[in-house]
Amino acid sequence: MALEERQYRFEGERFLRQILAKNVNNKKLSLIVEFPVGKIEDMIQRMIQIYEPAILVVGTRGRSMDGFKGLLLPGSVSKYCLQHSPVPVIVVRGIQKLAKRKAKRDADPARRAYREMLYQAQLPAMKLYPQGSTGKQLAPTIPAFLRPDHYGSRSATPSRPSTPAGH
Repeated sequence: MALEERQYRFEGERFLRQILAKNVNNKKLSLIVEFPVGKIEDMIQRMIQIYEPAILVVGTRGRSMDGFKGLLLPGSVSKYCLQHSPVPVIVVRGIQKLAKRKAKRDADPARRAYREMLYQAQLPAMKLYPQGSTGKQLAPTIPAFLRPDHYGSRSATPSRPSTPAGH
């Protein structure tokens, strides 16, 4: 087995252990962990053809998402997916990037003054939250078993993932 193949296998098994560690109620899981090797655009199209997902979720590298500028950069995988995917695409950013951008907005005196002015006006047709849209008032309640801090350092022994019939 080549060194590169061993590295991919190690990464795949590590990812599978992380997923299994989150299964605290020992529910039956059907997982396929696949690390396709090749040009990312070709691999995404191939995986869509094989698994026929209802939706494709892709992340960003943290480039600016103001007006989707980050999606217009050459080489952007999320841009490629939005333009070429036969299924709907959701582009997500990491929580750290969102928190950093929110902190920057909150530190902007002009934005803060405007938000405070609107909040104090208490217009009847408008409901404003002093902490913005990411405050706990609007945030969904995430079950404890889905929160990363809930798991501690438990590890799981990976089991062989089941594969769909005919594959």
